[in-house]
Amino acid sequence: MTVLSVQSTFHSYEDDLIIDFSELLAYPSQLLINSWQQGINWMLKVNGVDELYEYLEEAPIPLVFIKERECYHHWYNGIPEQIRQLAQHYKSIEFTALYLTSRYSAAYELFIHQPTLFFLLIKQAKEEKWEELKLTELLTYKRIDLLQACQLPARRSVLKLLQKMAFKHYGNPEYGYIKQLLALPNYEKLNHLESIDEFIAKLICRYPELVATRLINNYQKHHWQQSVYALFDDICRMATYVGVENIIKRIGACESIDQVERVHDRLVDQLNQLEAAVLSEVNYQAPPFAGTDCIIPIINSQSLVEEGKEQRHCIASYHAHIVHRRYYVYRVTYPERATLGITLQEGLKPELDQLKLKRNHPVSEETNQYVLKWLSKAIKDYEI
Repeated sequence: MTVLSVQSTFHSYEDDLIIDFSELLAYPSQLLINSWQQGINWMLKVNGVDELYEYLEEAPIPLVFIKERECYHHWYNGIPEQIRQLAQHYKSIEFTALYLTSRYSAAYELFIHQPTLFFLLIKQAKEEKWEELKLTELLTYKRIDLLQACQLPARRSVLKLLQKMAFKHYGNPEYGYIKQLLALPNYEKLNHLESIDEFIAKLICRYPELVATRLINNYQKHHWQQSVYALFDDICRMATYVGVENIIKRIGACESIDQVERVHDRLVDQLNQLEAAVLSEVNYQAPPFAGTDCIIPIINSQSLVEEGKEQRHCIASYHAHIVHRRYYVYRVTYPERATLGITLQEGLKPELDQLKLKRNHPVSEETNQYVLKWLSKAIKDYEI
């Protein structure tokens, strides 16, 4: 925030939105926001001093704060509905978008028709600290040229891909995903997808070898869950452990997540057979916490292998960590059948590492709270 900025000016009008924070902050403080018709701008008055924001800075309150209060609806409803609807997906630049679209027709058109490109342009402007004049001049350029200004390939395939972006929100993580996707040598093959949400974007950024594979091209949002990340990570870890090569290629050849889970289960069987064959009967050290009737410490290697077989995961691969007193595992039987892993480090209290259902699926909130309540008390009472 800068005081009395020379790049922006603020003129007060009767239809300004005035939000008074004086009672909340215990000193005179007001936020003044011009209406859409006047061109949205904002200024903070604190103890009689006017603090005016630069055009790339966000107002000190989110737009949703105004939206959710009926007394401000006269101001909020003055914004065109299309702009209001789009702005709620671009929260990290929402007031910058309002400032520009209420003043410049080129900004309005770009935000309406290519909002993700508009988002990338604003992020680039913030990173490079562009003057308002530079940005407004760029807004009049062809969209291919705007890609170049954003340090992206100036190709129509990029514009097409940006149109397919369907993230719920656009902030720093999503900005990173978009940049990573467009840096891939075969990014244009993602245009075969109907849309690209943050779920599939994050997965491809983590495993770029999956681009243009059968699995990705068959992506159906409603059939995939957040646990897919853990599933893929688990498959890669087990494949390395048992010596299976090109595992991502095998995953990509699957037609569905059900088939990926079958690959996972076969690796679990291989790993557990290997562990059962090479592990001698080893009794583990005393558990860090005694456990309960429903949270039961696994006290030997045979029980660890059985836990992995029953739960279809690779917990047996933690055997060496347990032997070296860096890890401990518990069998959870209530409220759901789960596996609990705790990390151990000399001189520190134990910490939760993982709490998973079969095939590493996430536990319910009930199970999570039940185990955390027990674990929090156990850690609190733990003596180093």
